[in-house]
Amino acid sequence: MALEPIVFNFDSPAPPAGHSNIVFQDDSLSGEPIVHISAFDPLMVGDSGSGGLPGNVPAPGVGDAAAGKFFKADGTWSALFTNGSNASGFWEKNLITGHIRQWGVVTTDIAGGTLGVTFPVNFTSSGSISVVVTTKSLNDRITYIVDGSVTTSGFSVGNNGTSGYAYWSADGF
Repeated sequence: MALEPIVFNFDSPAPPAGHSNIVFQDDSLSGEPIVHISAFDPLMVGDSGSGGLPGNVPAPGVGDAAAGKFFKADGTWSALFTNGSNASGFWEKNLITGHIRQWGVVTTDIAGGTLGVTFPVNFTSSGSISVVVTTKSLNDRITYIVDGSVTTSGFSVGNNGTSGYAYWSADGF
């Protein structure tokens, strides 16, 4: 009496909600009836425009949780924000929306003149930038953004006081 091959089907029955079936592989080398059986749980295949495939997702890397990374539909781990600072100030960028928030402090000891402020990182569109300047010192009478001076790389601040500082912040894309 010949042995009948064992047939495993990963499509049916359908798995319960929240689970996936195991895919069994044929370990026979000669087409003989299956004697040895092994199983593997497939890896998830991310969406590249035509859908993906269910399975185990890749493990996050060291420090991914502390970096606030999340798993994207394309099958990769990604951070939502990136940030930094330099001599010009501080910045934070949302990697999904492209929104950039920047801030810093500027010396306003310009006695009626103007001073250029450089953003820590450039914006991509000058039409989307909102800049606010706030006087830090009680000695400063008026600190203002020079009309028409806002660009993707910075702006000019004016002041008619004596020595002092001003806080600035900018939002845009």
